Amino acid sequence: MLVERVARFLCDPAGDRFEELALAVFAFQYERVAPYRTLCEGRGVSPATVRDWREVPAVPYKQPNRRFGVTKNNF
Repeated sequence: MLVERVARFLCDPAGDRFEELALAVFAFQYERVAPYRTLCEGRGVSPATVRDWREVPAVPYKQPNRRFGVTKNNF
């Protein structure tokens, strides 16, 4: 199971190949997370086209908004 592989990797990074694990996690997320799949499709990327973990699209991150009372001190 993928979750067990990730847990093993976190305990012993030398025990599993990162590249293979990263691509497996990408495929898992692509299949199960519709908004992420949409982001990937918009970039023309899928598990069938990615050959290196560095090609896996990162999820954009937006800084917390002070308007909602979130600052670096309480985030």
